[in-house]
Amino acid sequence: DYIFKLRQDFTNVEEAFLTPLYIIYAQMLAFYKSLNLRITPDNPNPEGRVNRVVKGVIIYEYV
Repeated sequence: DYIFKLRQDFTNVEEAFLTPLYIIYAQMLAFYKSLNLRITPDNPNPEGRVNRVVKGVIIYEYV
């Protein structure tokens, strides 16, 4: 388990300024959870397939 704790003087910070901290927290949580599930974060599908959410989009191979 991981704990992210802010200092006490962060209590008067506007919520909009805390957004990047929440994003970092969510990214770290997803990263460590995927490692825990033995899923590689850089390649979630071992076969290299990409699920297409939008139809009509062509994905070209990177050269």
